[in-house]
Amino acid sequence: MTKDEEIIDLKAENTRLKSLLNRIHNATEQFYCKKPDKAQDNCPYDQIVKLYHGILWTLPKIKKLTAKRKTAMRKRWVEDLTTLSDWRDYFKDAGRKQFLFGKNDRGWVANIDFFLREQTIANMQEGKYETK
Repeated sequence: MTKDEEIIDLKAENTRLKSLLNRIHNATEQFYCKKPDKAQDNCPYDQIVKLYHGILWTLPKIKKLTAKRKTAMRKRWVEDLTTLSDWRDYFKDAGRKQFLFGKNDRGWVANIDFFLREQTIANMQEGKYETK
């Protein structure tokens, strides 16, 4: 094989490898970065409820997962808390906020409906419920 033929072979192999790496990158990106399809209802309601009950066990229990609650939970799943780990961290963070457990001027206590609000997530991220 001549030098020119070797160079041509190496260029072809390089092109093939670049194409393969690009496909691997795209597949990996789709697997790890893609948000759940809004039309597909893959929200793990029962697991989120178990996390809520397990981490925030002193707060009011969810006795009925209503259609309204499911809709709100699914929306948070798609837009904000897209993994169970996100929900776990969210509830753990809430567990450190005494305000949510009645340590406020009204004795008000948070419930699941409060945690499913978009504004609550924003407020938690911005530190609104921190003890002063």
